[in-house]
Amino acid sequence: MVIYQVFLVLSIAVTLALVVVKFVFAFLSYNKYKNNKEIQMLFGAFLLFIFLAIGRILMMIFDYILTQFDPNLLQTYSIFWKIANLFTWFGFLSFIYISEKAIFAGKTRYLITIFYIVFIIISLIPIDFLLVQALAGIPTGSALLFIPISYLYLAKKSAGYPRKKSIIIFTGFVIYLLIGYFLLAEGVTIFFVNITHFNTLIIKYIIHITSAAIKIGGIYLLYYGFIKQDNQ
Repeated sequence: MVIYQVFLVLSIAVTLALVVVKFVFAFLSYNKYKNNKEIQMLFGAFLLFIFLAIGRILMMIFDYILTQFDPNLLQTYSIFWKIANLFTWFGFLSFIYISEKAIFAGKTRYLITIFYIVFIIISLIPIDFLLVQALAGIPTGSALLFIPISYLYLAKKSAGYPRKKSIIIFTGFVIYLLIGYFLLAEGVTIFFVNITHFNTLIIKYIIHITSAAIKIGGIYLLYYGFIKQDNQ
């Protein structure tokens, strides 16, 4: 019983640390944007991480208070889950729109933004939690791919110092979005339960700790790419 409490406390502590880091990064992004309003992606980073921080707080309530990771309670609190994810999707949507405007100069005709809005709406309609969760993977997955790719595109068309910054931001987003989010997939939990034979709840706690720590590392790279000034 003690080991459950240890991993529970660690999981909550590291996740709270992640929330704080998100708010700090959002504040720093906006603070720099006020003095560099021509750099629109700074405002995009601010919106992205403000919404992600709020979404994570709501998901903590969903995971640790309402359901306590009990799959039998997921349907009961499915509306709360939708609301929590809606904040996350708003963050992604804001960043995608600004990326299409600032990085792609409207060449995409904002089709990614439109596509994203459509699938957000579709994901909110079903009542069944498992169906909602499956559909929610579409807008989330598309954002996880598009955001890093946009900076890979920017790195390809730039040179020198801007390219260096773009590559750092690309790497930060890969770590934060692709690796950090991938670990939270239910299939990852099942895989580790099968190979370790540990209790499912302990595995979930460990995965949340690992995911949050990896995301903090990704945000550090984003800080270096978006905000930190160094010798060119």
